Amino acid sequence: MYLLTAYETAEPPRASSVSEIVILAGCKRNAGRHQPARLDAQFREFLDDLGPGTDASRTRSLPKELYLISPEFTAEQKLKGTRAGYDCFGIGDMVRELRIDPGPEPEVDATLRPPLKKAAATQAPEPDDGPSHSM
Repeated sequence: MYLLTAYETAEPPRASSVSEIVILAGCKRNAGRHQPARLDAQFREFLDDLGPGTDASRTRSLPKELYLISPEFTAEQKLKGTRAGYDCFGIGDMVRELRIDPGPEPEVDATLRPPLKKAAATQAPEPDDGPSHSM
């Protein structure tokens, strides 16, 4: 999955410091499944498909920021993404970057969810020698 966003940033009060940036990001639940080379091709195709218009040409010429987004990254996965030209962001990174206080873990009311069923014991059945006969 990828995302294209052009946004404006300004450092008040200087309106002349406004710049536009195109952000392209790949999102995966598993950070190890990111394929930066494949994303590069998808992003190029996406930008090419914007068409020949003035706005499309302008968007293609804007500076680009490339991101890989997943719940979390190992140090090795971040290094691999960085070497491919991407900034890697996990959920914790986003929380810190956006200065969000996630707060304490919510307490779970045990009465709101059914109890977990224990797995049945897996024992081999007793061999069946046929009906027993009493004399």
